[in-house]
Amino acid sequence: AFIVNAHAEGVRLGGLESKMGIKASDTRAVFFENVKVPVEDRLGGVGGGFKIALEILNSGRLGLAAGSARGTREIMRIAMEHARTREQFGRPIGSFEMIQKKVAQAAVDCYAIDAAWMLTSSMVDRGGIDFSLETAACKVFGSELAFRTSNEALQIAGGIGYSKEYPYEQSVRDSRINLIFEGTNEILRALIALSGLQQPGEHLKAIGKAFKAPLRSLGVLGSYLAGRAKRQVTKPPITQAHPALAAEADMIASNVHDLALGVERVLMKHGKAVIERQYLQERMANAAIDIYLSIAVLSRATAAIHRAGEEPAAAEDLDMARLFIPMAMRRARRHIRALANNQDARLTAVASRAMETGELAPVPETDR
Repeated sequence: AFIVNAHAEGVRLGGLESKMGIKASDTRAVFFENVKVPVEDRLGGVGGGFKIALEILNSGRLGLAAGSARGTREIMRIAMEHARTREQFGRPIGSFEMIQKKVAQAAVDCYAIDAAWMLTSSMVDRGGIDFSLETAACKVFGSELAFRTSNEALQIAGGIGYSKEYPYEQSVRDSRINLIFEGTNEILRALIALSGLQQPGEHLKAIGKAFKAPLRSLGVLGSYLAGRAKRQVTKPPITQAHPALAAEADMIASNVHDLALGVERVLMKHGKAVIERQYLQERMANAAIDIYLSIAVLSRATAAIHRAGEEPAAAEDLDMARLFIPMAMRRARRHIRALANNQDARLTAVASRAMETGELAPVPETDR
């Protein structure tokens, strides 16, 4: 990697891009034509640029997650103020359950992303830990939360939310980019899944070699079979959760166990071909993200109870954990089950047909 002086000979800036959102950000192409870079402007050793780039992306993803959480709070604060003062049928619209559900869901998810980025930040501060998957999980969840809640806030505002006079439409436009930069959420899901497959893949690769020479590898095979039998019935223990959250901790442990078995089955069935199976990668990543966020929530709520000294004093944190974790674990279960039971072939058939014909779906009878 290296530093380039913006005023160096051969550096040229393209025209200012006209963007959908984040218009305060100056976005333009940069052209380099025979630019000479002094050796003292090199960053790190030769060949080390990729690592530097990854470290920058990791930092950016974590900051983006924290910023998304703050953006979620701000746009929902404005929407809640509207819901408190706007009346329909003789009462504030905030008293209606459909509006309350939007607020509660945003609150629970915001609590979760705050827990996750704080937990991941502590990993960064400790040092010596590869936190790339955790920052990716935070970025995916946080960016999708910010965009989703911007749309929900606009919906709470109703017609005025569509007007540029109010901040809702700008929030929708500005938050949309978060799903794209610092690595698109699709790329990050593939990163999470394929990185998570690496260790079990190497393990199964060694087992495959052992099966080719079983008499010389009885120890390896015996260890694998015994371990697999144990994994079939044993969930990983979560020992640090507060007893008040024992049920939620058990839900997480069950999904960790089931995901591990599901990943193993996927590898045994598809082998290296799993690199091309993005339906499966997306499901594994979604399950992993929900599990990580749930662990972060469990940790945050447990710490809140210990600080408060008793459960009633931490009622708000308990409510958050008891809502988020079951919802997230239900989502994870669906994704894990779909690793084996799915309609992937039909999905591919529908997409291929649409791409080949240019028609998204069969034309309605009225248009024929």
